[in-house]
Amino acid sequence: MRQSFRLLGLAAISAGLSLAQQAALSGYVKDPSGAVVPRADITAIRTDTAARWSASSSDAGLYEFPALPPGPYEIHVDKAGFQPLVRAGLMLHVSDRVQADLMLTVGSAKETVTVEGGTDLLNTNDASVNAVVGARRWRTCL
Repeated sequence: MRQSFRLLGLAAISAGLSLAQQAALSGYVKDPSGAVVPRADITAIRTDTAARWSASSSDAGLYEFPALPPGPYEIHVDKAGFQPLVRAGLMLHVSDRVQADLMLTVGSAKETVTVEGGTDLLNTNDASVNAVVGARRWRTCL
């Protein structure tokens, strides 16, 4: 009986540590007038590994990727009646909660709109501030 509680406890700790090493990405898909775009197909691609995650925007235009591994990403958006959109150059760090709103352009799928860089990504969920600290800087803090 004790053994099963230990295993259950270790599993819970392991799951918690796994989630703590993730990042969250969300935002709204909008058209040029600022109206939300429901049921758009969104794909988050980690560019260094080509791993893919898929989601659809809700009826309110919201898309969410609640647990992505940290790393460099591109977001691809497809919706009938709009040009495909690629948002490149997103870097997610451990515990980031990033909101990246996506603006679609009316048109056909023959053209793709690619957004490089752009405005800084903003954490609008809380007042926390995060930073990535390199190994050399970390050693000087000890």
